[in-house]
Amino acid sequence: MNEVKIHRPHITLKKDAPKKGQHIDDRQFIPEPYKKVARGMEEQFANFMLQEMEKTTGAKDGSTASDYYKNLMRSKRAEAMALENKLGIQDSILDQIYPKQQRSKAAHDAYLAATSNKFQKSKVEMHDYPKQDIQMARKDSAKELNND
Repeated sequence: MNEVKIHRPHITLKKDAPKKGQHIDDRQFIPEPYKKVARGMEEQFANFMLQEMEKTTGAKDGSTASDYYKNLMRSKRAEAMALENKLGIQDSILDQIYPKQQRSKAAHDAYLAATSNKFQKSKVEMHDYPKQDIQMARKDSAKELNND
């Protein structure tokens, strides 16, 4: 049998392309400040949730030191939950503040270029002038107004 070879350079096989229904991890293209915001919001929610859960146990209020320790432990638990994305709230927040259509390498590179120091505007420098120079300038401008 003769084997027929068809050459089509414009068609490429995408071995690494996701299959239908397969999830693509696009979190790598989300800038870090957006991730921090989502993590912080999930941490606040987890802290609130843990605080409300503690109220249902019926435990009596303790001393100031005991309350401080409970608050510290609650905040650390909430922080650990947010770091591991245990509640899944970060994904929902990121979908709102950084939509999926913006999550690409090109968009991420453009964000990094826009926020890099190369493109920052020069800073405005403030000079400290003596008060008497300012007062003299005010007197001179007042004289000009009176002469007109």
